[in-house]
Amino acid sequence: MSNYKYRIQSKFPHAYRELEEALEQYAIDHELKDYLYQTETGAYKYNAIASDVIEFCHKTFDYEQIHMKRITHFLQGLGLPIAYTYHDIYQICYKDKQLLETDSEDRHLKFANNYWNFMAMRLKNIAESKN
Repeated sequence: MSNYKYRIQSKFPHAYRELEEALEQYAIDHELKDYLYQTETGAYKYNAIASDVIEFCHKTFDYEQIHMKRITHFLQGLGLPIAYTYHDIYQICYKDKQLLETDSEDRHLKFANNYWNFMAMRLKNIAESKN
């Protein structure tokens, strides 16, 4: 049995950790009530925080018809403190072994261009989890 909390987390552990840290900071910055977002042991309920973030995205970006684009717009506006520079994005990809430093520049740019959609999907996976 796996100790991973989220669907396909085994492929992207560092990307998920990046989002968990961002969700913790989001909860602190927005002074979210601890009893809703933390377990009795003090661990964060990442799924609850992620669900609130996604609900906020739906309300704020209601002009956008496509569900995932709403989340992507939120992340691109740095709504969560996640990596946003090419260098930091590449570091996450290297750690998750999705990209090698020796890969072509085109392959690097492909990962950078898909980063926001990728992180939006990971955020959605966290929200749908039962952690």
